[in-house]
Amino acid sequence: YFLNPWFVQVEQIKMTEIPIGYVGVVISYVGQEGQDLSGTEFKHGNIVAKGQKGVWVEPLGPGKYPINTFIMRVELVPTTNLVLNWASGRTESHQLDKNLSTITVRSKDGFPFNLDVSQIIHIPTTEAPKVIGRFGNMQNLVGQVLEPTIGNYFRNSAQDSDVISFLGSRKERQDSAKQHISKVLEQYNVYGVDTLIGDIVPPESLMKTLTDRKLAEEQKVTYDTQMKAQETRQLLEKETAIAEIQKEIVKADQGVLISERI
Repeated sequence: YFLNPWFVQVEQIKMTEIPIGYVGVVISYVGQEGQDLSGTEFKHGNIVAKGQKGVWVEPLGPGKYPINTFIMRVELVPTTNLVLNWASGRTESHQLDKNLSTITVRSKDGFPFNLDVSQIIHIPTTEAPKVIGRFGNMQNLVGQVLEPTIGNYFRNSAQDSDVISFLGSRKERQDSAKQHISKVLEQYNVYGVDTLIGDIVPPESLMKTLTDRKLAEEQKVTYDTQMKAQETRQLLEKETAIAEIQKEIVKADQGVLISERI
């Protein structure tokens, strides 16, 4: 090309790569003002056709694309199941949960305790443009929806129960959390696949009380077992003594009979 460097500048950039397991939602800053294709129920921005100004309704599949990054932006959205961890020191490779930490809750009886939670979500390819149109990027989705939704659910759930009951009803609470969180996420075009409760760490003072109580119960069982064994031994000795006495009685009776016959 014959270009006048006084008014034209050329810059080479790498092609935009969409990895496998992702789609690329294109946000164009130029183009014709297109008709909104998101539907009447979606009120968080315009979703437009390819080539128009706004969020494109058709995301880019895995591959490499010549995207002019001065006039377009591509947001990667994972289409595989995505795991997010509310656990200190545990982060997945996508780094979307790097700012999440173990959830601290307070029980009905006033004890604070910690629990780790993992949330699995799925964003279908057809819903990816709406997610980006609503939140701008995946990190905002995590920070604005997932973090408060899951944190508040478990805090509210813990306030309805004491620590012991919470520990004993782990499976039921996990199933209830899955149903509640999945219903909430549907409003944001995100599917909740599963909610998993990891480690539950009760307060140390309560654990000591529970341990002492358990030891006392075990000691009582041991004491009762020893008492039963002692009673059984005494009964055996009594029966043995009676049997010995009966032998002597029989022997004496035989001696009397023999004497009478003589």
